[in-house]
Amino acid sequence: MRKDLLIAGIDFRRRANRRLACVAAYLGYALALAALSLAYELGSAAWAFAILPGTLLLVGGWWVLNQVAVPYATATIDERQTQVRNQAFFRAYQFLASLSVVILFYLKEAPGVAAQRGWTLWVPQPGDGLSTGLMLGYVLLAVTLPHALIAWQDPDYLEADSPA
Repeated sequence: MRKDLLIAGIDFRRRANRRLACVAAYLGYALALAALSLAYELGSAAWAFAILPGTLLLVGGWWVLNQVAVPYATATIDERQTQVRNQAFFRAYQFLASLSVVILFYLKEAPGVAAQRGWTLWVPQPGDGLSTGLMLGYVLLAVTLPHALIAWQDPDYLEADSPA
């Protein structure tokens, strides 16, 4: 049994709690990005304090995801763990590749389509705080998505699952 997943009184051996950690990590990023965007747009440093809860959620969720995935990075894993790890990396790659195609299509085609129809669309500009935040979010996804997939789909770690 993995006793290392009892963190701050929360039992992350349970799938439901690990899923909450996944949601907390990505929600923390969204809150931090929203706070930074508001601080940038409004020009007020007071909004920068709103980044603290988001950052705490992001770092805490990332740390839990990292702790869940550590055994999958060792050389002494069984066939099931190898399959779970490989499947998580494959699914993460599929998602990131698809997201890249959508982003590139948006950046290439959306301004022309919007101009033809009289729409106003946001297009990233150099020095724009939001585009930097979105790029960092893409990097965050690339780093954490395999861990999050493992944490999300692994069953509960029960006493019966541990070696005798």
